[in-house]
Amino acid sequence: MKTFWLLLSIWTGGDGSDLYVFENPSFESKIECEQYVRLNFPILNLHVNQVHKGEGDIPNLFYCLRSDEFKKQMSLLKGQSI
Repeated sequence: MKTFWLLLSIWTGGDGSDLYVFENPSFESKIECEQYVRLNFPILNLHVNQVHKGEGDIPNLFYCLRSDEFKKQMSLLKGQSI
């Protein structure tokens, strides 16, 4: 079974709990995900700021996480299966 990596962002203009999960693209390796963020940071950052209605150029945090690990962590946070 292939492992897929997701791109997540935390909007730093809020209280640190403003998580955004990019539905597309997904990646086959962490390195591929990290390279994508490096190459596309300005547009990714702008998108996250627009989603959260942030003003100005707020730099956000981006993470690459295995999809199975993301589901596990979200399940623990919510107390239910995803």
